[in-house]
Amino acid sequence: MKALTSSLHNRILFFMALAMILPALGLFVVLSTAANTSYDELLKTFIEETALLNERAMQEIVDQTIGNQVTLSARLVDDEWYDIIQQGLSGEASTSELMEVAGFIQTEYSEHPESAYQQGWLVNDAGQAIIYVDMTADSVATPRNMNLSETPTFVKALQLANRGISQGLVVTQGPTSVVFDIVNVLSFDDRRHRGFLFTRIDANQMIADIFEPSRLNGNVPYSYLILPSEAGIVTEQAFITSQNLTQAGLVTAASLLADGAQYAINSIAEQTSTYTIAPGTDEEREVIGHYSIVDIYGQDFALITEINATQSADIVDIQPFVAAGLIILMSLATLFGVAAILNRSIAQPIKALTKRINDLRGGDYETPMQPSQRTDEVGQLTNTFLQARQTLLANKIDMENRLEGMARDLRIIQEISQVAIKERDVQRLMDQVVDRIVERFDEIYHAQIFIVNAHSEFAVLAASTGEAGKNLLARGHRLKVGSVSVIGQVTDHRQPIVARDTTASDVHRRNEFLPETRAELAIPLQISERIIGALDVQSRYSDSFDESMINALGMLADQLTIAIENARLYTESQRFLSDLETNQQKLIQNRWAEYMLHQRRREISSASGHNTGYDFSELTQIAQQEGQAVIGAPTDQDTVPFVVPIILREQILGFAEYEVRQSDFHPELVMLAEELVGRLALGIDNARLFNESRQTAERERIVNEISARITGKTEIADILQTAISEVSRVLRTPKVNARLHTEMITTAEDGPDRAGYPEPNDRNMEPN
Repeated sequence: MKALTSSLHNRILFFMALAMILPALGLFVVLSTAANTSYDELLKTFIEETALLNERAMQEIVDQTIGNQVTLSARLVDDEWYDIIQQGLSGEASTSELMEVAGFIQTEYSEHPESAYQQGWLVNDAGQAIIYVDMTADSVATPRNMNLSETPTFVKALQLANRGISQGLVVTQGPTSVVFDIVNVLSFDDRRHRGFLFTRIDANQMIADIFEPSRLNGNVPYSYLILPSEAGIVTEQAFITSQNLTQAGLVTAASLLADGAQYAINSIAEQTSTYTIAPGTDEEREVIGHYSIVDIYGQDFALITEINATQSADIVDIQPFVAAGLIILMSLATLFGVAAILNRSIAQPIKALTKRINDLRGGDYETPMQPSQRTDEVGQLTNTFLQARQTLLANKIDMENRLEGMARDLRIIQEISQVAIKERDVQRLMDQVVDRIVERFDEIYHAQIFIVNAHSEFAVLAASTGEAGKNLLARGHRLKVGSVSVIGQVTDHRQPIVARDTTASDVHRRNEFLPETRAELAIPLQISERIIGALDVQSRYSDSFDESMINALGMLADQLTIAIENARLYTESQRFLSDLETNQQKLIQNRWAEYMLHQRRREISSASGHNTGYDFSELTQIAQQEGQAVIGAPTDQDTVPFVVPIILREQILGFAEYEVRQSDFHPELVMLAEELVGRLALGIDNARLFNESRQTAERERIVNEISARITGKTEIADILQTAISEVSRVLRTPKVNARLHTEMITTAEDGPDRAGYPEPNDRNMEPN
């Protein structure tokens, strides 16, 4: 069902329609069933409801009319009319003043035509009317002296005044109909003056419209009012009803003689019954009537409501349908009214709230929206949304500020890290880092780096900023690892240590060169589990280091650690390479010296081409000093000499001397010569290595051969003789001596271990 999944407004409308239409349909079924089972009971209920409605309507118009008179009486004795009314009641007011009062009363009467005002009198306590207003003819309002002291109305007025009652009702017989005289007692503060306002109302005109039925055939309920018996009205006129009902013969003098009217006149309890009107006559008819007593200002009026019993079947038959139809119509009207109210009170606020939520999703946090004054769920939802939006806005601003700060810190960290990475010298690296930290971070006024010594006993200050840093470095400032200080703790525990308020911190150690410090942060410099030092920063303000700054400086510390370690490794590697290169050069130099010694020559040279006799010694000396090719000045023979050093691993082995015709000389020729000489250096060194390898192999062969010859000998003399013979043969020496010295052997007197060993012979052995 789409109604169950559509908008809130449609769902409310749907369920309210069900809630109203279903009971109406149920009532229709009930009424239909009741109509089929009991006409009379339903009809009696209908009569009673009609009577009750008529009674309420009559009571309302009477109360309204009397209320108007109370208001008028109060205005006659207020400040505006107070003096004139007093003077008029005592006979001292002028005619014009009385005319003004009469005009005021007439105006008040004319503003309430529904009350059917006929006449009005302003009467003093002697019964003399000083003002008369007539609304029936030409609406005359004049001062007039009329004696009303003998009228029932004045008598009633005196009784009310003497009992302290300010208002009452007198029912009297008018010239053509029954009239109501409303009596209002006018009292003044001095209690010396008293007056009365009499207002006459045409009762038939005022009440007739209430009792007018829709049809005048008796088949719909009609009502009439029976006057109190003490009013003294003749029987033929002792009722009030619509003139049309009287003309239709539904309410006549015969109606007052019927059972219903008599029950009411005799003050029998309210009830509904069936009785006959004008029995035995041509006008005889059976009715269902309801009678009740209505109290109007202390007087009992009887209200009779009747309907023809014999002609009521049609009415009864259609009543369920009429009632059901009315209920359905009223339900639909109520439904749309309630739906409109709900739409305005629920759906529209929710739609507005939904729009604001969508705006919020789009990043709009500031569109004006007034807090709801409602205390229901919609108001709570609206105010909760506003609070949530305000909280989100505050969080957004805070997050943006934090992100901006983090981005700034990261930019600074990146800048400092780039400086640190590029620097290869450890000391310059640390100096630049601490200087950049103080320069870029506004919260930090001093920064320093400690390096743990080789024994991990002390953290020694290695870099520091400002004049204080110079003083600390000059005196060799250091702190013991694990001591009660920020540096001692961070190098011991290997975790960031922060003293947010140095005046209350247990780990901060005051430094005489840094008296302004109010907050201190130290971050370990460590690689894996090895601590190498700590980065220490200080601020002039308490609680300067929040989590974001601690994290940022932690990242910087990690980068700094890597940079320091890389610089250290780079320095060590450079030193190692330098040592290796030096050793390699010495090795090459020694090898070539050994090679030349083995060759029994001071130099090895080779020449090609025509020798002009040019002396290359000066160019050779320059090339040896500069370690690169040297070009000489053109010679008299139109040649250009140049020398290229033969270099192998930074070691000069010799020189290649060139002399070319000046016309053929070109700088590229020197470059070509350098390339060839470079290959020459590798070639001759490879040749040397090959010769050395071959010589080594030859020595190994000879040693192995001699070892094989002496291995089978058991006599020392034979072994010595074989050895020196083979050595002489291999070395081509004419004479080889081998001696065993006795002083090299321990004697018996030197110790017990000497006993039993033969004394060696001191003899020369010559090869066979």
